[in-house]
Amino acid sequence: MVEPAARVSVILGGTGSIGAAVARRLAGTGAALVLVYLQDRARAEAVAAELRGRTREVRLVEGNVADAVVHERIGRTVADLGGHCHNLVHSVGLTSFKPILRVRPNQWDLILEVSARSLLDAVSALAEPLAAAHGSVVAISSQGASRFIPGYGALGPAKAALESLVRQLACEMAPRAVRVNAVRAGLIESEVLQYFPTGMREAVVQRTPLGRLGTADDVAAVVEFLLGPAASWITGQVLEVDGGFSLT
Repeated sequence: MVEPAARVSVILGGTGSIGAAVARRLAGTGAALVLVYLQDRARAEAVAAELRGRTREVRLVEGNVADAVVHERIGRTVADLGGHCHNLVHSVGLTSFKPILRVRPNQWDLILEVSARSLLDAVSALAEPLAAAHGSVVAISSQGASRFIPGYGALGPAKAALESLVRQLACEMAPRAVRVNAVRAGLIESEVLQYFPTGMREAVVQRTPLGRLGTADDVAAVVEFLLGPAASWITGQVLEVDGGFSLT
């Protein structure tokens, strides 16, 4: 068993809506948090300041998760914190909000690299620390992985690739006692809503059996469950967290 003082949780997209909500929950476990973010230093520092004092340490790693050098920096940070990675959360995605036939080849490549391949890069870089901790990996997917969503021309296929990668990694990492799962999140209240077509929010609420959009913490609660010991016999799964929207 890994002692609590040695635990490290890495969150890609750790200062975004869902990533920060996960970080708040994991702060209560006493783990050191490694939050990976892109560009918005002020927001990252604000999230880190909120979390410091609630957990033993918070480290920030800035960079594009499509770049191998970022994963090298994450690996060095984990080594500096003791060499174990108890939790890895992948909460990043990128889209151009275009129909698929209007997505340029370079946009397509970048969206796939950020939204899907970066999970493989992260697990590859942290394979030994994850195995040493008998760790757990959770990736955040979206409903675009399994259904049409306007503007998700490239992100939908990328999230489908992410879910396939979760299943592959779950089987390949199982002999090393590492679990890999995904959460397929429905539409949540966040700044991303501004990029969706007018009226989509109201249409989704009307169609959702529970009658509301989700929150980042709704998703984070399920991530926390999948990371924890209560989910010790769950791997390779995609859990729908959408207020019942996928049933309609």
